[in-house]
Amino acid sequence: MARLFYIFIKYKIAKEALFAHLNLQERSTEMSDFLVMRSFDNQREPTVVKVRSDGIRMYCEARYVIVLDEEGNVVERINRPITYTGNYLVILSPIVYKGWKINLSVVLEIGFSRSVPYQQFEQRTCGGVRYRSVTRTPIAQLTDEKICSILSIIGDSFKMIVDEDTSHRKNLVWSKYGKDRKEMPIGMFVAIPLDARPLVYVCFEKDFISRINGHIQLFIDLVRSRLVKLKYAYCPKGEIKRFKVAKEIADILFAANYPAHFLEVIRSRLGKETRKVRSLFEQIVDEFAIKQKPKNDLDLLFEELGKIFSNRSEELIGKFKISVQTHPKRDERRLIHARGCLRLEIHPSEEAIQKKHGVAQVT
Repeated sequence: MARLFYIFIKYKIAKEALFAHLNLQERSTEMSDFLVMRSFDNQREPTVVKVRSDGIRMYCEARYVIVLDEEGNVVERINRPITYTGNYLVILSPIVYKGWKINLSVVLEIGFSRSVPYQQFEQRTCGGVRYRSVTRTPIAQLTDEKICSILSIIGDSFKMIVDEDTSHRKNLVWSKYGKDRKEMPIGMFVAIPLDARPLVYVCFEKDFISRINGHIQLFIDLVRSRLVKLKYAYCPKGEIKRFKVAKEIADILFAANYPAHFLEVIRSRLGKETRKVRSLFEQIVDEFAIKQKPKNDLDLLFEELGKIFSNRSEELIGKFKISVQTHPKRDERRLIHARGCLRLEIHPSEEAIQKKHGVAQVT
């Protein structure tokens, strides 16, 4: 009985979507300027029927849906906190493909929790019935400029989804071990396709800024407070290793294994090389043979995207008002799952944390 009811509901939703959005009658040659066609050099192109069915499926089954019109304006937003099948935020748009106009075509997917964009997903009903949906094959993607223009809508959608899906938890923060016992927010993991370049960049940038203003600044303050107490700005070779404070700083650097762009910020905030604290810090790096961490794929991607979007950093960050955190160690282990995606953690909003715990948390 449960299975029949489930099938009926799915059929009813699909039928409504068909009547509301299905438009595959006329041939057309027009292409929206906010879309770019994807390349299928090394694989077979999907059929018109496949592209059309992918769009209808995600319109009916995705966790959160954003629908664009032919000009790229947002005309519909659907939030399904309970009745969704696929745990995705999906953006749908009209598209012209092989001479046919398709009103609902997948142009961007973002997966939540363990869901991976464009990949197969499945759910079990309360009656134990398994429902599985096949992979999607997008034939177009949003331009960088279009993603920039709707970045605030994407950020607001992230905030709504994460706040709703974490509201049942007993705690939205955890106490970080250490002398300060600093509390950190607990969020949800998302997977963002790397070709959504402005979105990937702003997530990298916000994570970088939060780290620089967080634990990196704490380390800088520690270095400054310890080294300023030393009598001279320069020690003879091998002499600085005798100081307990130098070994303490070196131990932190070894454990942290900072990549180059983090060390560059530390150096710049310690002042010019002629300044006492900066000079002593450089001697510690040399004498203890502190080697900077080689840049991994994410570091190189961040560097590449910075060349494209750094001049718009303030604008993009202003539109994306949520807290994020990357986890490089986790990402390095994910060689298959979520390949081609940036995996990161989206934190609950300060309002959600205040409501749950009564006080605002520093992220």
